[in-house]
Amino acid sequence: MATPSLTEQLAEVLARSVDDRDREVAATHVEDWTGAVVAAAHRPEGEAVLGFTRSQRGAGATAVGSGETSEAQAAFHNAALALALELDSSDRQARLHAGPVVIAAALAAAEATGASGTVLLDAVVRGYEAAARVGRSAGSAHYHYFHPTSTCGGFGAAAAVASVLGLGPAATAHALGIAGTTAGGFWQVRMEPASAKLAHAGRAAESGISGARLAAAGMTAPLRLLEGERGFYAATAPDSVPAALVAAQTDRWLIHDSSLKPWACCRHAHASIDAALELHSQLDGEPVSGATTHIYTDALDFCDRVHPTTTGQARFSLQHVLACALIDGNVPLSCFDEPALSRPDIVHLRPHIELRLDREIEAAYPESWGARVVVRTPSRTLLAIRDDAKGDPKLPMAGHDVREKTVTLLAAVTAPHLVEAVSGALDSLLEGAPTRDLSHVLRRLPVPSGY
Repeated sequence: MATPSLTEQLAEVLARSVDDRDREVAATHVEDWTGAVVAAAHRPEGEAVLGFTRSQRGAGATAVGSGETSEAQAAFHNAALALALELDSSDRQARLHAGPVVIAAALAAAEATGASGTVLLDAVVRGYEAAARVGRSAGSAHYHYFHPTSTCGGFGAAAAVASVLGLGPAATAHALGIAGTTAGGFWQVRMEPASAKLAHAGRAAESGISGARLAAAGMTAPLRLLEGERGFYAATAPDSVPAALVAAQTDRWLIHDSSLKPWACCRHAHASIDAALELHSQLDGEPVSGATTHIYTDALDFCDRVHPTTTGQARFSLQHVLACALIDGNVPLSCFDEPALSRPDIVHLRPHIELRLDREIEAAYPESWGARVVVRTPSRTLLAIRDDAKGDPKLPMAGHDVREKTVTLLAAVTAPHLVEAVSGALDSLLEGAPTRDLSHVLRRLPVPSGY
């Protein structure tokens, strides 16, 4: 008998049961995702996504800020918006953001099929697992050229939708393979002032819908899509670790290892921000003459940008976010808008913030995404060290922190009674209420201006 393919083995891993604690974590991620999606629907970053969805036709699922559309389009729309403000969850070892893709696909499928909150949350847990396992197995070289949220996230979306549809391991393996064979997403998108990164998340979520639906209808996939001689690893991941895909850890779902973001910027900047905020509290109003953040290679590669000129570039500029943190003691959403980009004190400090590679921090990456920040003033030098960032598993955001973040994002764009309605619908997911209760509340939110 032939050895089962890796997608078949992964499908068996995903078939294990989900318990109440797992669902609680999934519910926290759905809440965090909801705030990010709603906020993005009301900001310029989301305009193209809303415009695209309005040009499509369909029914059965909810596109936040746009209304009812098709299941696949809702998945695309909500995933793209969830990535827009860089407020999404992440897996450090996989170096991807499962939440935007997995939750968008799972919610669209759950709404379209009338599934319960329990079914939705189980699907989210399984989707995070598939995305994280594929991402961790892909290796570091894959990350140099490919956006794992896109290339690996589609596997997670397919796993989530397969779970909603109640597919068994055999059909789930085909769903994974169908989604995987259409995977894509190149990092050239961050080398230019482009916003097409949002389409990476959108297409990955959409591929999860089509992959699972096609598998349910009888389409078959290349089951050795991952390990085959012309498959995913051979084409895109020269230092892949296939064993990581089906590693023995089956007593704990990997969603418990996912990080949440307090700041709306690249996760590689967060440990430096946390350290800078600690140092700001020690400055007592003394001006900063310069700073140095000691970091790892990927943080340098992604976030070394002294003069950001757009909101998107600012979210990937350590010099900008550290200037905001050291001057203002905070990194709010407004830090990435035009007034802050050209504010004289921020513009003046950015060139005096140096980025250096730290070999010790590099050796601990990607298990830890740390930073060591040194701040210089006219009279003294201050130091703060972070091995992990706020929101990581070792420094988790508490449930009330996530609720405060979500409520703050919602309150900026809608009325208090609707904020309460969304919060109530989120809470009811754990009680097994219909997923459509949440979707229908989201449809009641105000349509963004201009649409």
